[in-house]
Amino acid sequence: MSNVDTDTSAAQIVEEPVEIARPIEEDFCLAVPFGFSSERSSRQPRIAVICHAFYPDVIPSIQGYLENIDRPFDFFLSTDADWKKSIIESYFDNWKFGTFDVRVFPNIGRDVAPKIVGFADVYDDYDLVLFLHSKRSKHADVLEHWRAFFCEQFIGSRDIVESILDLFEIEPSVGVVASQHFEPVRHWINWGGNFEIANALSERMGRPLSMERALDFPSGSMFWARTAALRPLLDLGLAFSDFPDEQGQKDGTPAHAIERLIFYAAEIAGFRWLKIAHEPLFEHTPGIIRAETPDDIHAFVAQYCVTLFGASAPEPRRQRVPPIPAAGRRLVSKIQAVNLGVDEVPRLRVAVGVVTYNNEDADFRRFILSLDESLRVLGSADARVYIQDNGADTRRSVCGRTLIDYLQPVGNVGFGAGHNRLMERAFEEGAELYIAANADGAFHPQTIKALVQMVQANRSSALVEALQFPVEHPKVYNQDYFDTPWVSGACLAVPKRVYDRVGGFDERFFLYCEDVDLSWRAAASGFRLLTCPRALFLHAVTNRARNVGILREIFASGVLLARKWGSPAFENYCVDTLAELGFGPPLPPSDTVPPEWMAYADFEHDTRFSPTRW
Repeated sequence: MSNVDTDTSAAQIVEEPVEIARPIEEDFCLAVPFGFSSERSSRQPRIAVICHAFYPDVIPSIQGYLENIDRPFDFFLSTDADWKKSIIESYFDNWKFGTFDVRVFPNIGRDVAPKIVGFADVYDDYDLVLFLHSKRSKHADVLEHWRAFFCEQFIGSRDIVESILDLFEIEPSVGVVASQHFEPVRHWINWGGNFEIANALSERMGRPLSMERALDFPSGSMFWARTAALRPLLDLGLAFSDFPDEQGQKDGTPAHAIERLIFYAAEIAGFRWLKIAHEPLFEHTPGIIRAETPDDIHAFVAQYCVTLFGASAPEPRRQRVPPIPAAGRRLVSKIQAVNLGVDEVPRLRVAVGVVTYNNEDADFRRFILSLDESLRVLGSADARVYIQDNGADTRRSVCGRTLIDYLQPVGNVGFGAGHNRLMERAFEEGAELYIAANADGAFHPQTIKALVQMVQANRSSALVEALQFPVEHPKVYNQDYFDTPWVSGACLAVPKRVYDRVGGFDERFFLYCEDVDLSWRAAASGFRLLTCPRALFLHAVTNRARNVGILREIFASGVLLARKWGSPAFENYCVDTLAELGFGPPLPPSDTVPPEWMAYADFEHDTRFSPTRW
């Protein structure tokens, strides 16, 4: 299986000697949402959303956006493996917006072949369709925000969705509503190496193409359309065998050609097409026209809609446009806010679990008082706290208003086993989110609320760690989406949805690396791993390089982690380090995770083994 991006863009194509797109000053689009609201027609359009999900972990974020479609709709998803299908289906336990159908197709034709071939039987039952896919343009950092841009453009709010649906009703002549081009790709709008393939397909639809006329298309392959406007493409009767095997192609395939034929197909079907723009997402784009009345919609179509066929087609631009090196600041700020859940009202039932081991009384009192204040800020009346004492009894150190449930001590069972006991009890008693926290740390007052908000924003489909201070954990995390290679158990939010599918910590890890293993199992099961910079947890790591006993535990756990996740090189490194410390290697079990899971292991970023961390 080729792990490639479902990207049908022209990114990284060698620059063409001839420009073919329109000048940006003549590329007009409608601002959304409109400045008016229409009364809903008694006739509701039948709506389908079709989404190809090569990356299943993207689906929960798309689900959140789909809640803005305040109309009945059905959701059709495709992926390329049965194990991914299982992950996707797990996200729909409480889906209430219509039916959904998940299909498995071969990894051929990116997102285009699934929607044109795989779902060919769907279109006759619907009036309108929205196309999405789990775009991750790994080959170009500047395209990192492209998928989020489309979600904001097409389903970023109920007002935007209603404006697009109003547009289809007000102007029956419009068959495709696409986005104005994402600003960092505007200079790539070109035929690339796709003209010959596109022309052959267009001739089969009844009209040849011309290289002398301007090209336009829904770059990124996401758009709204009338199903009738797609009929010329659907009637080609293409099969998966018409698409080449996936080899990571950036250009020159039927998928890239079909992306460029969407507007042509609409014109062949007798429809017009236009583009929209949510103004806050654009910082370098003129020609965004606002509509304050339905008549403004009619006027825009009459004045600004162009055709790509025939003598009336617009002339291409004569001068290259300078590249825009990054997404707009307001788009990035919106992406950060959405992923953090800053507008979420906390509603999950929370449990906090603490495993102690001979903690100092003063440290534990500080921890309890900080927990008490953080729960007060959360404002949840039914939050509960559970403690497992692996060492000395901490009851005498308890203070504050927090009510605490103590589990019966059973000796020093280790960090992971202790939290497993607490999680099991907490979820049995109705918790929806379990927060594991080290007793030698302390919560910022806003920490638990921020963790709950981020978990809710991600549909309870992520493990979320707090940001440690006064010194941040040395591992990396994405500054906009907050994904990280693994999450630390020092202060970690575990939703019940993740626990039910993944389970708790592997108790063979007595101390250290159990959080890394849990992280990778969660990622392999389709869940995100996130750092929440709004959630601060005081956790001053001691100088472990001076404690030989701790180092022995760390590297012994590293051997188990390497064996389980299939890294002989890392296993040898840990064994050699143990030998330098004067210890022999442990005898970890020989079982490993499924081969397809091993791609989620990232030993390069497991900095707990780096001397710089000590």
